[in-house]
Amino acid sequence: MDRGAEVMAQLLAFVEQTGDFVGVSDPWGRILYLNPAAQKRLGVVADATELTIADLFPLESFRFYYDVVRPQLLRTGEWSGEVLVNAAGGDPIPMFVSTTARLGPGGETNGGVVYAHELSQIDLDRISGDAEVDEVTGLLSRPAFDDRLGFALAASDHGGEVCALVLAEITGWNDMIETHDVLTASAVIRALGRRIARLARTIDIVGRVDEHRLGLVLRSVRSHGEALRIARTVHESLSDPPVTTVAGEMTVRISCGVAFPEPGDDPAAMIQRAATTMTLETPGGTVNVYAPHADTDRPEASLTMDDFRVALSHGRVKPYAEPIVDLGSGLVIGYRGLVQWHHLTLGNLDADAFIGMIAETPLANQIDLYIARETAAVLVLTERGAPLCLYTPVSKRLIADVRTEEYLSEIAGAFFLSMHQLRLQLDRSVLEDWTPGLRDALQSLRDAGVTLVLTGAEHVSDVRAADDHGFGEVHLAQERVHAAANDSDAMRVLTDMVRLAHDRGLVVAATGVERPEQRDAVIAAGCDLASGDIYGAPVPTETIEDPDAPAG
Repeated sequence: MDRGAEVMAQLLAFVEQTGDFVGVSDPWGRILYLNPAAQKRLGVVADATELTIADLFPLESFRFYYDVVRPQLLRTGEWSGEVLVNAAGGDPIPMFVSTTARLGPGGETNGGVVYAHELSQIDLDRISGDAEVDEVTGLLSRPAFDDRLGFALAASDHGGEVCALVLAEITGWNDMIETHDVLTASAVIRALGRRIARLARTIDIVGRVDEHRLGLVLRSVRSHGEALRIARTVHESLSDPPVTTVAGEMTVRISCGVAFPEPGDDPAAMIQRAATTMTLETPGGTVNVYAPHADTDRPEASLTMDDFRVALSHGRVKPYAEPIVDLGSGLVIGYRGLVQWHHLTLGNLDADAFIGMIAETPLANQIDLYIARETAAVLVLTERGAPLCLYTPVSKRLIADVRTEEYLSEIAGAFFLSMHQLRLQLDRSVLEDWTPGLRDALQSLRDAGVTLVLTGAEHVSDVRAADDHGFGEVHLAQERVHAAANDSDAMRVLTDMVRLAHDRGLVVAATGVERPEQRDAVIAAGCDLASGDIYGAPVPTETIEDPDAPAG
């Protein structure tokens, strides 16, 4: 036996004998292996093959896994923390969980390993500071909250982390007590406690500061700006929707303040500073901050790479897919992948708003391949009869990567697709910066079976250039489609573009088809394919299951 095989045998023997929980999953979350301790903990037999990661955790823990753990796995390939794990014949138990994953070419997780150690009562007392729990909210009581906040401040003093305190107060609490009974008021604070707890990460600290105030300590925040954005999310979550009580629905006014630690701080001083900011607020309830050096003067409309990286790691950069329809049959023949940034203050941003910012960074490759992988998963879920096509955008940076063909081949293979089903979309601006290197890279992809798609075509010259440079499809700019529905000259240009494309053997797709008159125009012009709200709006890939084949 060689040395490598000997080491693997020893590791397997340890995994089989340890009392800790060890599991292995595939890229789709299906459980491939559970060691005997894990089987006993979950109450399953050794040859159980129908389990998924969702079966390991209670519902709230799985939501946390999807919202927090999975994005971090996609970013770094590892995560550790305390979380509840299901147990056979009883309540879920707290365990310290470490999970690692091999990252694929698109930043996806190609399978993973989960290790979990059951937390003893000693461990739990150490983690909670032997804390008492507030009877109404189920959160930490004020003494326990102060203890945990004190630990966070000590770590901040020693340069270990940057923390922030978000203090949320129910304004008009005394009026509520006078108008309603104590039980109704308790129901309100209990409901708000649940909301703020759902927003917290496992490393954060949540507690009831006093009768009508809740506290959230954010540990290891990257910047003051990030803490402010989280505080605004807390404010929105607590303020809306109304709280349902036995007395009916109650709209609760919330004020929030944020404070950051100062040298030699103590919990009482930090809580007082956060409370002081509330006295500066308008009656409508906004979020203020007490932090002399906070970067609060940065325009909210500015987008930064740091903001984007944080959003990506927290799952707020989401892949979407929209159907592409054959105009002859009315059937869906493929899905186009795209991405949106769910910005905490600016709302949902289309790729046009931020793609230029990341175009020359490694994130461009990561986003391109992320979209490709998630859209490939949609094709697997919706496959019916004839193979569907995967339309996915690619940046010049990804095309220039010598490993791109390998990456795409791996994604296709993982989802049982052929390379002939791939349609790589390049914006027409690529024609303005055409180089021999780009030409050779695209030729290599064509040789592998991939079809190149030129998007944003507006003129007959774009069609001619697409053919000259080896593109197989042309997708019309939605401005051209919209103009053709209302202007006869624009309609003639559209018809000329389609006629030239067909003469040269190119497929033509209309994009942004939103109204019946636009649909009629592209059909009359002879377009082959179309996409747009009238055929199906883009939706998050995670929500797509199996739509009916006919569309529009």
